[in-house]
Amino acid sequence: MEEKRIVCVGTGNELTSPGSMHLENGRYYRYPSPGVVHLWGGDATAFTVADVPNHEFVSAYQGGPLIQGYGMIYMGDTYEQILKVPPESDQWVGLRKREFETKICPSLERARAITADWSRYGTLIIAGEFPTLDELHLAREKRKTHAMNRLNQEINMQQAARSGRGSAKLFYSDSDRAWAKEYGVLLPETVDTMKKVEQVLETTQCPECRMLISEEAKRCRHCGMSFKMPVTEFIEKVELALRAG
Repeated sequence: MEEKRIVCVGTGNELTSPGSMHLENGRYYRYPSPGVVHLWGGDATAFTVADVPNHEFVSAYQGGPLIQGYGMIYMGDTYEQILKVPPESDQWVGLRKREFETKICPSLERARAITADWSRYGTLIIAGEFPTLDELHLAREKRKTHAMNRLNQEINMQQAARSGRGSAKLFYSDSDRAWAKEYGVLLPETVDTMKKVEQVLETTQCPECRMLISEEAKRCRHCGMSFKMPVTEFIEKVELALRAG
């Protein structure tokens, strides 16, 4: 049985890991946590778990916390039983017992499908039993590139929203913050955390109905009286006229 081995860089946080992948009937491949091996092969529809020997956590950036590691997937050839399709000329198919045949799912084919979908998270097929330093470096660079692209996009969206150009997302998600923590990125404040400026509404009495209205109002919202200018200017003109008269 041919076996392919895949290294998967990560922290074990679901917020920075890809979702499960469904490649065959009954098989959902999950992203392994650091230090864990998922072994797939034969007719099993679920993986077995082992430990990565001598696994150690590292920092994703100089001076950062030791939270990044790698898991592995050992991918062997798997097989499944599928129903044989009888020839159209067979008139006795309904009376005969159903027949099955074995379908082989090559490990290389599935390993390529997994790494193609998960590559940006830090996944690749390795040549040997365990990843070399160069292979780990390449996988980590793939993950770092994805993280930086994502965070830069989110920060740009927040800056656009703060400048009044609008954004449907006015805050950072938990996933954004998890990526930022892994790589030591300081996220600037968002629109929803910006200090709000308190606007004190100055009011005065309407000269007609004596209800409170804004000093800038040109029409009373209570009685409907129109001033054709801010009410404070209107009152000032009336008072000047009264004093002059």
